[in-house]
Amino acid sequence: NDADGDGAIFKNKTIYALNAEDKTYATVDKAAMDRMGGQLAEARKKMEAQLAGMPPERRAMMEQMMKQMGGGAPGGKQPQREVKSTGRSESVAGFKCTVWEVTLDGEKHQELCAAPASAIPGGAELLATMREIGEMTEGLTAGLGPMAQRSANEEWRDVAKIGGVPILTRDFEGGKASSETRLAVIRSEPVPASMFEVPAGYKERKMPTMGAQ
Repeated sequence: NDADGDGAIFKNKTIYALNAEDKTYATVDKAAMDRMGGQLAEARKKMEAQLAGMPPERRAMMEQMMKQMGGGAPGGKQPQREVKSTGRSESVAGFKCTVWEVTLDGEKHQELCAAPASAIPGGAELLATMREIGEMTEGLTAGLGPMAQRSANEEWRDVAKIGGVPILTRDFEGGKASSETRLAVIRSEPVPASMFEVPAGYKERKMPTMGAQ
């Protein structure tokens, strides 16, 4: 969370979403994520039933809208994603990392340069946190449909496969590198326990329920 008391805290497999404007927070754990996922799945089923009864032109328009929203159209095909080691290595911020190639339907999409968790200060804790967040959100992403579920969980799958901490991500378009994000520096400094507590004076707000009147 930032100095103004806005943002989010992840603690004990629970997210505390802070709103500094009205000094409230929402508690989101795996059970809440699963409930939201179930509500999304039910809404998606109703939408797909409605699509089935639409004229072809209107159905095509609605399916395109669903794709743009990230949910994917019914029966849509998810690109085949593969992650494999290139055997190359690079040095990023003084850390040696192994380059992994990510392809979509055989076309190069990304390069991830990963360092062993043991070589990165706090690396093991970072991987553990990423894994916990991935497991926590499984129910929610499942409710978005197969295509969106796979897309949302790609990062966790990649990290699990490469077994290291990505310290460089290189994006590709048309076979050429288009952008790059790399680790610049790692600092170790004490963090006050208060950074992982809901600020004093904040009141809990209930999460909205989809379909509630």
